[in-house]
Parts: sequence; structure tokens; C-alpha cells
Amino acid sequence: MLLNTVTIGMAGAGIAVALALVRPWGMRVPGPPLAFCAWVAVGFLVPLLPYAGLGSLLGPTDEVASSGNDAPTMPGWEAALVQLGFVGMGLGLVLALPAYLRRRWPHTFAGRLESSTSGGSFVLRCVALAAGVVGLVWIAWAAGCTVAVAHPTTRDINWRLLNGVSGLWALITGASTYALQRKGPTRVARAATQPRSPQAPR
Repeated sequence: MLLNTVTIGMAGAGIAVALALVRPWGMRVPGPPLAFCAWVAVGFLVPLLPYAGLGSLLGPTDEVASSGNDAPTMPGWEAALVQLGFVGMGLGLVLALPAYLRRRWPHTFAGRLESSTSGGSFVLRCVALAAGVVGLVWIAWAAGCTVAVAHPTTRDINWRLLNGVSGLWALITGASTYALQRKGPTRVARAATQPRSPQAPR
């Protein structure tokens, strides 16, 4: 009952965020709570999109397929419905969130990325290094390394796939964070963000 209640609350928050991203009144919603909810939702759902796609191709593992009737199992239609809901919400966020951010804060996507200060640059480098280490560890586990893995014989292909996808996202996070502290400014085209001047009537 507690998990169902939490799930209902998360679903309600997700519906509210989705409506705020696509409806006109969403432009008047306070930015911090909307950005926090959208950021958490993106962090949970979007990284799992490759795993959901590849996992559906691999199918159920032998361990799940051979489980007896005594163990509680989820019906196939329910699992498919849950998977479809997660994938649909993740794809919706991929499309709706960047478009909303571009409309509401266009100046953030224009011009050049300024160089970070010395203190901020050091913190970003530490974050990038930590993300890189975590990503390499996950990828090593996905490749078959059993160091620091509890019960390695029970790890199936889906566990390896999840670690591989998570490791790839961690490496992308590290590379993106490292790009934020580069000394040279990053070139971003301004033509797509600046409004065009109206043409004079002929």
C-alpha cells in the first residue's frame, strides 16, 4: 500500500510536469520546483530508454522463465504496460523539456559558454573524474569483471546490460562536465536563437 501510494504521487507529479511543459500556463509556473521535478524525472527515465529497448530485444532470462508457480510473478500484460508507460514518459521528456527550456530561457542557449573560475573549475574536474571512474567500473562489470560483485554467478545478461548502459551515461556525464570547465569558450551558434528582424515591405 505504501509503494502504491508513493507511485500514485509520483504519477500525479509527472502528469503535472507534462502539462506544464506543453500548456501555455506552464510558462508562469515558478522555475525552481518545475526544473527540479523535470530534472529528477529525466534522470530516472531517460537513461533507461536504451536499456528498455535492448532489454526487450533480449527477452526474459532463463532464471525468470524457469521460476516456479510458487514465486509471485507479474502478469505479462502488466509488465508490458509498465514498460510502455516508462518508455512513453521518457520519450515525451526528451522532446518536451528541451523545447520548453528553449522557449522560457532562450538566453541560456545563446552566445558562448564563459570560462569557469579556478575554484569552480576544480570542482567540475573532480565531478568529471568521479563520473569517469564510476562509468569505467560499471562497464568493467558489464564486460564480465567480478571484483566487488556479490554473488557473481547469479548476475544475468540484463544485469550486465543495465551496468553497461549506466556506465555509458556516466562517461557521457563526465565528458559533459569536463567541457564546462574548459578554459576556451565553447562556440554556440547565435543565429538560431536571435529573432530575425522583420523585413521591410516591398
